[in-house]
Amino acid sequence: MTFKEAVDNDFPGEYKPGIQAVKGSDRDKFDFLKSTKKISGSVDIDSALKKQCPEDNRWDYSVGYNDVAYFFEVHPMTEKEIATIVKKSQWLKKILSD
Repeated sequence: MTFKEAVDNDFPGEYKPGIQAVKGSDRDKFDFLKSTKKISGSVDIDSALKKQCPEDNRWDYSVGYNDVAYFFEVHPMTEKEIATIVKKSQWLKKILSD
């Protein structure tokens, strides 16, 4: 399954080519993706599911790179927020398995 097919399956209508789904204010955090030709697309998970899951700990983005899905949080974190990341990981696994 390609990254686009996976996004269309789990987040219908939310796939964007390249890193277009990444908000402009967050794009500078993705400059580590050296070869843009390998970017399969992106999805803004947080925005896509904000209305559906307003109280959940939602993941920020997923970017397909070389057709592998990578999930990103873009805001700074501290040790105190490890439990939140664990919750977000559990939430993401649940969303993707449904």
